[in-house]
Amino acid sequence: MKKRKDNFVEENIDIATKTINYIYKKGRGTPVVILHGAGANAQVYSSLLKNYKMRNPVYILTLPGFGKSENIKRTFTLDHYSHLIYRFLEKKKIKKIILIGHSIGGALAIVFSRLYPKKIDRMIVASPAGLHPDKKLTLKRVEDSIKRGISSLRKRRFVKRRGMFEMIKDVFNLNMWKELDYFARFDITKYFPIKQIKSLILWPLHDDCPETPSTVANQFKKNIKNSKLIFVKGDHSFPLVYPKIFWKHIEKFLGLK
Repeated sequence: MKKRKDNFVEENIDIATKTINYIYKKGRGTPVVILHGAGANAQVYSSLLKNYKMRNPVYILTLPGFGKSENIKRTFTLDHYSHLIYRFLEKKKIKKIILIGHSIGGALAIVFSRLYPKKIDRMIVASPAGLHPDKKLTLKRVEDSIKRGISSLRKRRFVKRRGMFEMIKDVFNLNMWKELDYFARFDITKYFPIKQIKSLILWPLHDDCPETPSTVANQFKKNIKNSKLIFVKGDHSFPLVYPKIFWKHIEKFLGLK
């Protein structure tokens, strides 16, 4: 257990054959679980917690193959990741969660909700990946997008020391690029529709990621039946750049404001 300066706790946990790194804060009520975007990690997304005002316990997981979690030697599908998250919740004796996912983490949230709907209380997805209007999307374009994201986040003081080293280190991890190639080709349509889970979809008006253009936002709303779609200012990194706005929408959706 590692106590951080921001009073959150960082730990590793063994799930099946993988070691998962995560950050958490104790609280009361239904736990919040946050899933990061491609190429990122829990340390980068811990910048969100500075503006976290809810009393609920919160967990930010680093997926295997990224950051401080164990590396992977074969491609993990979103089904594989979902099973690991389920095992994590079982090990922590968590019955239901409020699931938040950004980018490929949003796609993972949708897949998890389809595979384990009884585990979900509410779902929030921000710029979820998985629909491809651009059939010529390549790993090179995804790589360029991630490098732009790293360059942008390095200029942000609030994430400068929170996972940027791990994020940059992962750029040189061949296995991570194999995983990103899978992400670039992932088709979420076979997991649609999502019918029962009350959901919030947040989408920046100027999303600059080739995997998540704002033009597909309404298709997600159509296929996540019990959902509300809100367009917000910013680009693909908006949850990290505008965390106050991010949490404001979530708190209102959860009936806390």
